[in-house]
Amino acid sequence: MILLLCLGLMALVRRKDGDIWYRLIPLVVLVIVYGTVALNSSINIGHRHILVIYPALFIVSGGLSLWLLRYRTLCKPILLAAFSVYVFEGSVIWPDYLAYFNAAVGGPQQGYRYLVDSSLDWGQDLPALSRWLQENQPKDDRRQVPVYLNYFGSASPKHYNIDARMVVFRRFPWHREPHTEATKFSPGIYCISATSLQQVYGRYGGDWTTENEDLYWRLLEVNAEYKAGRETPATWDALKEKYGGFAAISRLILAFRELQFARLCHHLKQRQPDDHVGHSILIYVVGPRELKTALHKPMDG
Repeated sequence: MILLLCLGLMALVRRKDGDIWYRLIPLVVLVIVYGTVALNSSINIGHRHILVIYPALFIVSGGLSLWLLRYRTLCKPILLAAFSVYVFEGSVIWPDYLAYFNAAVGGPQQGYRYLVDSSLDWGQDLPALSRWLQENQPKDDRRQVPVYLNYFGSASPKHYNIDARMVVFRRFPWHREPHTEATKFSPGIYCISATSLQQVYGRYGGDWTTENEDLYWRLLEVNAEYKAGRETPATWDALKEKYGGFAAISRLILAFRELQFARLCHHLKQRQPDDHVGHSILIYVVGPRELKTALHKPMDG
């Protein structure tokens, strides 16, 4: 489509016909004005917001027909090649059409590095994740390797027989169902929705900053105090007095867990996933050494 658009525009520019340009003005204005407004809008929740300019682009691509009449021998192979690419890429991406990204950015495998949320990840791949786990979840000493799931969606993992330790920060209706919530991380299989991996709705999204790193080590100490304080009533009372009560400690521990997950995601983004489900849920097999590096070694911003 991009190739045909460029060739069609070139054909129109080379044609010295004022009437054609007059008829194209509404399309050009639509693309420029709407595209500018959309790209500068604070609403940034999906590629669907710019779909309205596609019909105009398709019509401009049709300008290639001006050359087709004159250079049929050259243009026919170009059109045939473009059509063949459409058929091929449509077949390869089936049935994960939402996850399609073109080869210029590395294809669907790299799409999560550019766009997430409703441009890629609507929580649509939970059934496929269930099948993946049934086929791929290994066993260690006859026990299932633990699965950690941070799922960006509203479906119920329990409904699809997914037995996972849930990494929960943003509440959805299925969070009211009984589930095992992860309170600490251990080596295992980490299934992370692309939107969660990029920390779009987390408090610590974007680049890992020096401020995040300093806060992480401070909260790591608070978490250690919290664990030790639960051992004896006297220590627990002293801890509550130090931080201003149980509610204040709870907020700090929740912030630590969220920051810890954000740190883990930042580490995992530096490497390719071990597998994926529909390109929207990324699979990482995390061993003891990698987990220690992600959570307990100094990290640059």
